[in-house]
Amino acid sequence: MSRALVQKYIDGLLAGDLDAVAAVIHEEYSETYPQSGETVSGATAWREMMDAFPALPIGEEGYTTGGERPVTLVSAGLPIGPPTITVLDGGSSFTNESMVEYPDGDRYHVVVIGDIEGGKIRRATMYWAPSFEAPDWRAPFTRGDAR
Repeated sequence: MSRALVQKYIDGLLAGDLDAVAAVIHEEYSETYPQSGETVSGATAWREMMDAFPALPIGEEGYTTGGERPVTLVSAGLPIGPPTITVLDGGSSFTNESMVEYPDGDRYHVVVIGDIEGGKIRRATMYWAPSFEAPDWRAPFTRGDAR
Protein backbone atom coordinates (compact mmCIF):
# COMPACT_ATOMS: atom_id res chain seq x y z
CA MET A 1 0.00 0.00 0.00
CA SER A 2 2.70 2.51 0.97
CA ARG A 3 4.67 2.06 -2.23
CA ALA A 4 1.58 2.44 -4.43
CA LEU A 5 0.53 5.53 -2.47
CA VAL A 6 3.93 7.18 -2.87
CA GLN A 7 4.03 6.22 -6.56
CA LYS A 8 0.70 8.01 -7.13
CA TYR A 9 1.96 11.07 -5.23
CA ILE A 10 5.26 11.32 -7.14
CA ASP A 11 3.67 10.52 -10.52
CA GLY A 12 1.06 13.22 -9.87
CA LEU A 13 3.69 15.79 -8.91
CA LEU A 14 5.88 15.02 -11.93
CA ALA A 15 2.91 15.17 -14.31
CA GLY A 16 1.42 18.32 -12.76
CA ASP A 17 -1.77 16.33 -12.01
CA LEU A 18 -3.03 18.26 -8.99
CA ASP A 19 -6.18 16.15 -8.60
CA ALA A 20 -4.10 12.97 -8.35
CA VAL A 21 -1.86 14.52 -5.69
CA ALA A 22 -4.81 15.97 -3.75
CA ALA A 23 -6.36 12.49 -3.59
CA VAL A 24 -3.37 11.02 -1.73
CA ILE A 25 -2.36 13.81 0.66
CA HIS A 26 -3.53 13.98 4.27
CA GLU A 27 -6.01 16.69 5.28
CA GLU A 28 -3.28 18.05 7.61
CA TYR A 29 -0.56 17.73 4.95
CA SER A 30 2.46 19.98 5.31
CA GLU A 31 5.05 20.77 2.67
CA THR A 32 8.28 22.45 3.78
CA TYR A 33 10.90 24.23 1.67
CA PRO A 34 14.01 24.62 3.88
CA GLN A 35 15.81 26.72 1.25
CA SER A 36 13.20 29.51 1.46
CA GLY A 37 12.02 28.85 5.02
CA GLU A 38 8.38 28.27 4.01
CA THR A 39 5.84 25.67 5.08
CA VAL A 40 2.46 25.12 3.46
CA SER A 41 -0.01 23.83 6.08
CA GLY A 42 -3.06 21.80 5.11
CA ALA A 43 -4.32 20.13 1.96
CA THR A 44 -6.59 23.08 1.13
CA ALA A 45 -3.74 25.62 1.36
CA TRP A 46 -1.53 23.32 -0.75
CA ARG A 47 -4.17 23.10 -3.50
CA GLU A 48 -4.80 26.85 -3.49
CA MET A 49 -1.05 27.50 -3.74
CA MET A 50 -0.65 25.04 -6.62
CA ASP A 51 -3.68 26.48 -8.44
CA ALA A 52 -2.02 29.92 -8.18
CA PHE A 53 1.37 28.63 -9.44
CA PRO A 54 2.25 30.74 -12.52
CA ALA A 55 3.87 27.86 -14.45
CA LEU A 56 4.14 24.34 -13.04
CA PRO A 57 7.36 22.48 -13.77
CA ILE A 58 7.09 19.16 -15.58
CA GLY A 59 9.01 16.17 -14.29
CA GLU A 60 11.44 14.39 -16.56
CA GLU A 61 12.53 11.44 -14.49
CA GLY A 62 12.54 10.09 -11.00
CA TYR A 63 15.00 8.02 -9.08
CA THR A 64 15.46 7.30 -5.43
CA THR A 65 18.05 6.74 -2.78
CA GLY A 66 18.79 3.04 -2.60
CA GLY A 67 17.17 2.35 -5.96
CA GLU A 68 18.81 1.83 -9.31
CA ARG A 69 19.21 5.18 -11.01
CA PRO A 70 17.96 5.22 -14.61
CA VAL A 71 19.87 6.85 -17.43
CA THR A 72 19.09 10.56 -17.66
CA LEU A 73 17.12 11.38 -20.79
CA VAL A 74 15.68 14.70 -21.87
CA SER A 75 12.45 15.00 -23.84
CA ALA A 76 11.09 18.54 -24.00
CA GLY A 77 9.79 18.40 -20.45
CA LEU A 78 7.75 15.23 -20.86
CA PRO A 79 7.99 12.50 -18.23
CA ILE A 80 10.45 9.74 -19.14
CA GLY A 81 9.92 6.42 -17.47
CA PRO A 82 8.26 5.85 -14.14
CA PRO A 83 10.11 7.13 -11.10
CA THR A 84 11.25 4.49 -8.68
CA ILE A 85 10.43 4.95 -5.02
CA THR A 86 12.28 4.06 -1.83
CA VAL A 87 9.91 3.40 1.07
CA LEU A 88 11.60 3.23 4.48
CA ASP A 89 10.82 2.58 8.15
CA GLY A 90 8.24 -0.13 7.54
CA GLY A 91 6.31 2.02 5.09
CA SER A 92 6.10 5.24 7.10
CA SER A 93 8.75 7.28 5.23
CA PHE A 94 9.99 7.68 1.66
CA THR A 95 12.54 9.49 -0.49
CA ASN A 96 12.50 10.53 -4.13
CA GLU A 97 14.89 12.36 -6.43
CA SER A 98 13.57 13.85 -9.66
CA MET A 99 14.55 16.23 -12.42
CA VAL A 100 12.05 18.94 -13.34
CA GLU A 101 12.09 21.53 -16.07
CA TYR A 102 10.25 24.83 -15.77
CA PRO A 103 8.62 26.39 -18.84
CA ASP A 104 11.51 28.89 -19.07
CA GLY A 105 13.92 25.97 -19.55
CA ASP A 106 15.49 26.03 -16.08
CA ARG A 107 16.15 22.48 -14.84
CA TYR A 108 16.31 21.48 -11.17
CA HIS A 109 17.13 18.33 -9.27
CA VAL A 110 14.40 17.86 -6.66
CA VAL A 111 14.68 15.75 -3.51
CA VAL A 112 11.53 14.86 -1.56
CA ILE A 113 11.69 13.34 1.92
CA GLY A 114 8.23 12.39 3.14
CA ASP A 115 6.13 10.71 5.81
CA ILE A 116 2.99 8.60 5.52
CA GLU A 117 0.27 8.66 8.16
CA GLY A 118 -3.23 7.19 8.10
CA GLY A 119 -2.82 5.88 4.56
CA LYS A 120 -2.01 9.34 3.15
CA ILE A 121 1.07 11.47 2.52
CA ARG A 122 1.29 13.52 5.72
CA ARG A 123 4.51 15.53 5.30
CA ALA A 124 6.98 16.38 2.57
CA THR A 125 10.23 18.30 2.75
CA MET A 126 11.45 19.41 -0.67
CA TYR A 127 14.84 20.65 -1.85
CA TRP A 128 15.61 22.14 -5.29
CA ALA A 129 19.11 22.32 -6.72
CA PRO A 130 20.10 23.74 -10.10
CA SER A 131 22.64 21.92 -12.23
CA PHE A 132 26.08 23.53 -12.38
CA GLU A 133 29.34 23.01 -14.19
CA ALA A 134 31.87 20.82 -12.43
CA PRO A 135 35.15 22.50 -11.53
CA ASP A 136 38.15 21.54 -13.65
CA TRP A 137 40.23 20.45 -10.64
CA ARG A 138 37.83 17.53 -9.98
CA ALA A 139 37.97 16.13 -13.53
CA PRO A 140 40.76 13.60 -12.81
CA PHE A 141 38.66 12.05 -10.02
CA THR A 142 35.15 11.95 -11.48
CA ARG A 143 33.03 10.90 -14.45
CA GLY A 144 30.62 13.33 -16.08
CA ASP A 145 27.67 10.92 -16.22
CA ALA A 146 25.78 11.82 -13.03
CA ARG A 147 23.27 14.21 -14.58
